[in-house]
Amino acid sequence: MTNDVTISPFTFISYINNGDNIMRDPIYENGDAEKYYNPFICNKAFSNHLDTIMAANDMNMNHHLDKVMQYEYLLAKVRPRKRSNIWNKKSKSSDDIKDIANFYGINIKKAKEYVDILTNEEIRRILDKGGKDE
Repeated sequence: MTNDVTISPFTFISYINNGDNIMRDPIYENGDAEKYYNPFICNKAFSNHLDTIMAANDMNMNHHLDKVMQYEYLLAKVRPRKRSNIWNKKSKSSDDIKDIANFYGINIKKAKEYVDILTNEEIRRILDKGGKDE
């Protein structure tokens, strides 16, 4: 009988937060659980909390270790606790930043830097022109 269960990285995070070992769960007893473990996602999730940031950093520094070793380290190091994972999302570029980028012919990242340097009056002047002078 084959077990066609795919495991999300968030399942591993949940198991670590609860102090349970997914490798010993009868649902995943065929040993396929380790191939679904994604150290990058798990370390990123644990780096968002003050009590787990050092454990995540340890695993980032020791990325060469086997996936099972990394999982077991986090399982042993992280105390069971309810943690809500809040993922930082990329903020949307406002129309003002897009207009500044268009006016100067630069990318959005540079335009965000320009917004910090430009005065409000200069920004209003650029926005009133509505784009690059031709």
